Amino acid sequence: SRVLERFGENSHLSRIEGPDGAADYLWQSLPLPDENWTLHLLRKPPVSSEDV
Repeated sequence: SRVLERFGENSHLSRIEGPDGAADYLWQSLPLPDENWTLHLLRKPPVSSEDV
């Protein structure tokens, strides 16, 4: 994966290479130190009206 843009300490836009090619995802992370875990949420970014 490659970070395209950072939005904060735990949020960034990444390009992920998969079997069907590259796809961009908004990747958000939530550290859970008491459980020694990090929760990750990956979702496709909304389409901008500028891209249409």
